[in-house]
Amino acid sequence: VALLQCRKCHDTFHQPMTTHCGHVYCRLCLLELKIVGESCPECQRPLPRYNHIQNQAAPNRILQKMLDMLPDANHSLVTSKMSTTPVFVTGLVILPHQQVRLPVFMPSHIRMLRHAIIASKQYNALCLPAVHRGRPKLSQFGTMIEITSVEQHANGSLILDVVGRERFQTNSVDHEEANMEDLSILIADIEFVPEILAHDAWVYDLAGQVHAFIEQIAASPPVEGVTATSTMGLLGPLWFETMQRIHGELPSHTHPIALVWWAAAILPVSGAERYALLRTINLQDRLELVLSWIKQLDSQWKRCRQTAINSVTAVIQ
Repeated sequence: VALLQCRKCHDTFHQPMTTHCGHVYCRLCLLELKIVGESCPECQRPLPRYNHIQNQAAPNRILQKMLDMLPDANHSLVTSKMSTTPVFVTGLVILPHQQVRLPVFMPSHIRMLRHAIIASKQYNALCLPAVHRGRPKLSQFGTMIEITSVEQHANGSLILDVVGRERFQTNSVDHEEANMEDLSILIADIEFVPEILAHDAWVYDLAGQVHAFIEQIAASPPVEGVTATSTMGLLGPLWFETMQRIHGELPSHTHPIALVWWAAAILPVSGAERYALLRTINLQDRLELVLSWIKQLDSQWKRCRQTAINSVTAVIQ
């Protein structure tokens, strides 16, 4: 029935929403229209702000009741494999569960963004398959990122708030045939990397070590520890509170998959080290990699603190 079809995707409505101008689109279609343009394609009137559509706009209840009386529509989810999918290239390594603010200023990046957007009914949000700009070529592993908020500016630039969801591997990357002159439009065959949790005591022991170190550097520093070289309270509770506000609550050691990504997001390591973690398939190997960072950082911090203590002592003497 034409009345129940979206004029953008030409499919049966999914979460229909009525704009201020009276036209109806699927919720995800309306979000996509807002990113690619400011106006309703039917009447050219301005669309509501992206964040209003995302968080506050109410569905068309009358149409939704009509849809509820129909047989279940076949609204596909993101599958384990996606062929010839436009990808978004970023200078950041974005990990699963990591929250990032992503500026998109260059015209070529804005075009790439508009081509790469996926309306994901699995996450009920707009998503981007994002890959890191590796050297000398694109990285083989990337992350499907969910767009949670958008700031749009008059010059067309955007600032996206995104959160990492699933890892994927690119099997091939090429320029889209219709856009060979526009090197910003890249396509790839991508395959999602499943997360497998082996209920192994050693995995939970490694996760416990990672969790304990984060709690240690987040604790209040001991008053008597001014001349100590311990990392106890090195970054402190204010830092920890900020990290939890940005990345969510510190996962328990009983949730090692979430913990390993959370730790990687907050530890001061390079993009190359984060990418090494992203491409490591086995969970135990990822935990051991994070622990190797921790041991290295612990050694560096103790050495720096001891150097500072020695310098202060020499000045006093």
